[in-house]
Amino acid sequence: MAKRKQKHDGGSRPRRMHDFGGPPLDSDLPPRGTEDAMKVIQKAILSQGIQTPEELEKFLNERLVGKPLDELAAEFAQQGPKTDLDRAEELLDGLDDDASTTEIRQAANQALAITPYCISAWLMLGVHEPDATKALEYFNQGIEKGRVRFDGLIEALEEGQGIWGWIEARDFMRLLNNRALVLQDLGEFEQATQTYDEMLELNPGDNQGVRGDLLRLYMIHRRHNDARALLDRYPDDEDIAMAYGRALLMFCETMVRSGYEMPDMEEPGAPKSPPALMKSLGPEFDLAKKHIRRAVKLNPFVPWMMTHPQLMGVELDETVSFGGPAEAVAYAQKWALIWYAMGLPFVAMVAAMPSDPLRHAKGSMKRMEFLDLVGQLESLDDVPWWEDFHSGMD
Repeated sequence: MAKRKQKHDGGSRPRRMHDFGGPPLDSDLPPRGTEDAMKVIQKAILSQGIQTPEELEKFLNERLVGKPLDELAAEFAQQGPKTDLDRAEELLDGLDDDASTTEIRQAANQALAITPYCISAWLMLGVHEPDATKALEYFNQGIEKGRVRFDGLIEALEEGQGIWGWIEARDFMRLLNNRALVLQDLGEFEQATQTYDEMLELNPGDNQGVRGDLLRLYMIHRRHNDARALLDRYPDDEDIAMAYGRALLMFCETMVRSGYEMPDMEEPGAPKSPPALMKSLGPEFDLAKKHIRRAVKLNPFVPWMMTHPQLMGVELDETVSFGGPAEAVAYAQKWALIWYAMGLPFVAMVAAMPSDPLRHAKGSMKRMEFLDLVGQLESLDDVPWWEDFHSGMD
């Protein structure tokens, strides 16, 4: 777990750029070429021996402002001696975009022969390894080397700062993310949880968006206290997994506190519809109902997608619009079984479902997404996902 240094007290310790939070680079994942260019520039800044925020500001204004990113990268790439790490990373940068898996593996192994601290090489070997156990070995080795390589940076992080702003450390964070995903595939949920915890410690802003995955693990294993603590770290979070997860947790917590049991809706006198069941709930459920309405307002497509029998067969593009139908599918494919297994929360979601989802597809991108997804759903004829769930329980 990352260690935290106390804030600098003005003593004699030399101040480094890490103390200022680094140059004002982006917070989201840019195209790989852009990220590589930014890494070159950031290395050049670090080589200047800057000691104060004023020196940093002067350097940025004199050398960076007003120049195209690719021009700056080319300029700085020619400066200074080449290290083993520079040569290893240049070897990987030289790979064609359409390089084969064999070519990628060869280049990664050549880079590691130059230096085992080429983190990108470990990442490439892991993501191109089909065997999960072997992939995990690559990720673990890369993380071990990354802890050594970025020890000074991690030690210098102050409360609230994140490592993601340092371009050279991003593949280290990607190694941790891939490690968590593989551990989940292998059924090692506790280790996966610990890995996600470390990622959020190293990068509280969570540029990689893993807090929803961690919340999902907590809910699967009914670790409600841990889920509550995680949600409290990100109050009013509009991330789809966190917003809907907060509503789910509130229903689950209230059910436990009140001892609520779902009625058999086929029994005489029982509520006959989801809205009727919601009306029958006591005031202790009011806050949970409020949060499900808030979540549906953020992305109104989730209930509609989650109640569609062919949901699990939908294929998505890599890019989705915020608050749109494709984002809803991605969430529902991960979370639908959890909502359904909990019972009452699933009924609450159905009760909050908009009657006409297309009306909420405002903007051309969301409308195209919705129509494409509807086309896919109508073309599929798999067993409804909830029946598949029940068959797996038998």
